[in-house]
Amino acid sequence: MPAIPSISAPAPPVSARSRRVTTLRALARKRNLLRLLTVALPTAAIVATDLAARGTRLLGLSAGHKGALLLAMLESALFWGSLLTLASRRRGPLRWIAAAVAVFAAAWLVGGQRYFFDQYVTYLNADAAAFGASVGRSVVNQVAADAGNFLRFLLPPAALMAVLIVAARRLAAPRRTHALAASIAWPVTLVLALVVPWSIRKAQAATPDVIFLHALGRVAAMHAGVSKAQWVKPAARKPDYLPALSAAPTRPRNVLLVLTESERHDVVCSARDGDCRSSPHSDAAAPSRFPLRQLRSVASTTAISEMVLWSGVARWRARRRCARARCSGTTPTRQAGRRRTPRARTSTSPTRASSSRSFRSSTGPTRWI
Repeated sequence: MPAIPSISAPAPPVSARSRRVTTLRALARKRNLLRLLTVALPTAAIVATDLAARGTRLLGLSAGHKGALLLAMLESALFWGSLLTLASRRRGPLRWIAAAVAVFAAAWLVGGQRYFFDQYVTYLNADAAAFGASVGRSVVNQVAADAGNFLRFLLPPAALMAVLIVAARRLAAPRRTHALAASIAWPVTLVLALVVPWSIRKAQAATPDVIFLHALGRVAAMHAGVSKAQWVKPAARKPDYLPALSAAPTRPRNVLLVLTESERHDVVCSARDGDCRSSPHSDAAAPSRFPLRQLRSVASTTAISEMVLWSGVARWRARRRCARARCSGTTPTRQAGRRRTPRARTSTSPTRASSSRSFRSSTGPTRWI
């Protein structure tokens, strides 16, 4: 007897509700992925720009510094991710406060650090921030004189953050549980960033935003008196009087010494070559100059170079002796029994040495004409 072929029962029809549930689940998975990519984008952009600026330096870090850099990246991701999550909520008045903080933080923590790096080839750390806070008027004047260039660094990260917030609100608004977790994670991460020290000096094994936050925390702690470092306000000194000087040269003087800001050797023209594009004004001002191509400097800042030139006190002498001598070009001094205030252009940051690292000399000036 031939076998009777089995007839399978037809599949039950899929209801419209089941199809809708499947579609919603797929959409939820896509939204979760999009939400994760959105909150991770700020840190990814910061790391990408940092690698473009100092990639070779970061690759040459030691294993310990690379570990610190990874931890700083994690801290940066928690900071920006939680802040962006709070700002991308669709309801509630606090979302506008979070959005304003996010845009402001992006402008200064990212754009401000990029501007500082463009000026000094290093990021603003706690030491530089403390120095800048003590000479705040000088910093304000420099930024005001370079306002156009300064805004060129501040506006792009602020605009990118604003676009991310608008896109996240429309496409990947956070769930209530995510917003609650972010409201706890962001203040905790902010306190850690302000307090926890990273490698901020020589290696700077941290992302620029984390370095900036730690600098703000150090300066605030010094102002509040809760830090071991003592906050010292700038004040007028009372240096010793110098003996009266009388010039009696045997022949008229014909040498002019020009001391400029600490610059790298490749951004100014030492010798007259007829086609100077890096420093055309100073090149034209002294066409018959004698270039000193092998002059070096061991001064870490322009201020130390000026101190050596004006006082005659060696850079390794005691600090108290330098305080009594004519060592400063920005405070009133006494020379030949007269009160004088010499003026000179000085560096606004102690990290200027990173951009003049190719000069080494105990005499101080980085450029002679």
